[in-house]
Amino acid sequence: MYHKPFFSLPAWREPFSTVPRCQLITFCTYQKEETLGKVLRYQGQHIWRPTAWGMAATRALKAMQRNNQIAIIKEFTVMPNHIHLFIFYKKFHPRLPEWFIEKTREFLLYYIEPPRDWPVPICE
Repeated sequence: MYHKPFFSLPAWREPFSTVPRCQLITFCTYQKEETLGKVLRYQGQHIWRPTAWGMAATRALKAMQRNNQIAIIKEFTVMPNHIHLFIFYKKFHPRLPEWFIEKTREFLLYYIEPPRDWPVPICE
């Protein structure tokens, strides 16, 4: 797997606000298929078993946590058919959430690297 450098910040002008804001984002897999892993029951316990895609998504999100400066991933959870992100924006611009969601989606898809013959999209 090759690694793509994390995306640079947009060059928007005002109105940036210094008031921090938070956002919960959910990325869903295509048709809610369990492509990121499975939750298994073993000896009365629930065990998370990620697929290769689930592990790749985790690596991508950890890289984003280390490198992003303005939209910080405070917490994330990879589930069988979706990913939750809790985002903290140090500065805020009205276009920032939409930009961040699109760039995060691109970054996740870059890390997951589906097979070339994959017949359907990975996420909705």
